[in-house]
Amino acid sequence: MTTASTSTVLDQSTDAAFRTWIAEIIAQLVTTCGVTQTTDTGQINTTTVVRPATNSAAGYSIFRFNDTLQATSPVFIKLEYGAAGTVTTPQMWITIGTGSNGSGTLTGTLTTRVAVCNGSAPGSTSTSYTSRYIYNATYGYLGLVFKIGAFAANVTLGGFVLFRSNDTSGAATGDSVNLITNSATATGTSNANIAGVMQCLSYLTSTVYPTAIANGNYWGTANTNSLNAVPFNLASTTYAGNSYVAPVFYMTPVPSISAYNCVPLLAEASIGSTFSSALVGSTPLTFLSVQTPFGAAGLGGVTTGTTNSFSMLWQ
Repeated sequence: MTTASTSTVLDQSTDAAFRTWIAEIIAQLVTTCGVTQTTDTGQINTTTVVRPATNSAAGYSIFRFNDTLQATSPVFIKLEYGAAGTVTTPQMWITIGTGSNGSGTLTGTLTTRVAVCNGSAPGSTSTSYTSRYIYNATYGYLGLVFKIGAFAANVTLGGFVLFRSNDTSGAATGDSVNLITNSATATGTSNANIAGVMQCLSYLTSTVYPTAIANGNYWGTANTNSLNAVPFNLASTTYAGNSYVAPVFYMTPVPSISAYNCVPLLAEASIGSTFSSALVGSTPLTFLSVQTPFGAAGLGGVTTGTTNSFSMLWQ
């Protein structure tokens, strides 16, 4: 199985509650979805770890892809778990590398360590919030949509997608691996005009494009020096009776269209719904509408966040 959904509370008021949400993430990504957790020493122990001080991590997990491209275009993921501005506010950080030293330090070409969550406390510690998990080894795709509705209606507390480049048929390639998450820094943001920040790790040049920077208004005027991974603010997608989706771009460093992510109108793909589309090539893939998976409120409608819906691979 490559996809999973949970509906659980999010609480960090005690050490035990802190351990619970971390254990859920590891179990869903590894046991349910099938990404590989490495044997690196020093990884977090979810039975003994205690909450850290503010703006710090209590521990980490190291994961890696196990697809056919891993031998030549390796993907290693360091996911850290801790607290944001208060000890009761969950936070995660993610770094991507091309290797690991076996004791928790990523090696090779590295992305900037960035926040996964927006740094806000969940709206409730007793409400069950849905999370989505996916790992697809065929397409080289890993995604986490963390606690939908915990920040605002239909808006997650955070999340990330990590996906390989693809060729013109839609098949995964080893040219780059591409990360979209909440922030350009280790401090998360709930800025209503940020839909996510992209970093593209190129295996062709051993470089990360661009240096992680805030994208500002995706559809406004403040997006200089940034990659418009999601550059469109759709108002209508119907032409000649057909509905269309907006593409998501990445770099190898050549700009390309992802076969594994897209942005439909929310009115045509309600949050939590699935649909099929052949974005690149002729093979339709299944997508899940998750609206604002990166913990920011502005994916669509620039300031309202109600028009468009980021949609991730869901198969």
